[in-house]
Amino acid sequence: MELLLLSNSTLPGKAWLEHALPLIAEQLQG
Repeated sequence: MELLLLSNSTLPGKAWLEHALPLIAEQLQG
């Protein structure tokens, strides 16, 4: 999912990280 968001994102890196980090954290926490 992260790669899909990255490839489709036109936002700056910081904005993408702010969106993606919570999603990644949820996946890591299971």
